[in-house]
Amino acid sequence: MLRLLPATLLLLTACAGPAQHSSADLQQTQVVHDVFFTLEDGSPEACEALAQACSALNGIPGVLHVTAGIRDESQQGGANRQDFHVGLHVEFDSPEAYEGYGPHPTHQGLVETFKGNWKAVEVFDYFPAR
Repeated sequence: MLRLLPATLLLLTACAGPAQHSSADLQQTQVVHDVFFTLEDGSPEACEALAQACSALNGIPGVLHVTAGIRDESQQGGANRQDFHVGLHVEFDSPEAYEGYGPHPTHQGLVETFKGNWKAVEVFDYFPAR
């Protein structure tokens, strides 16, 4: 079953309580987009293909940085999730760049190519602390 969580922007407030952002602050705030894929075919080849394909996302306007890779199976600590195969981390220069990312042809091409192998996709979006 494909389990998609809404790509809603979450404000990280750490231990300091709710963040107070003016609309001017939010217009200039970077956005981080973390995605964790659980694959139907979790073979090393399928995982590597998805992770490598994610590098093309670097070419989307407003994308500052992309990192993707296969889960480190040696990490077995209590807080470490074991139920995903590939992680993706994307940093955007603004909320507007993030909004343009979803419909961008490069992103849509990646989704179309790989979505048939997605068992679950979890998305975590947030404003990084300054």
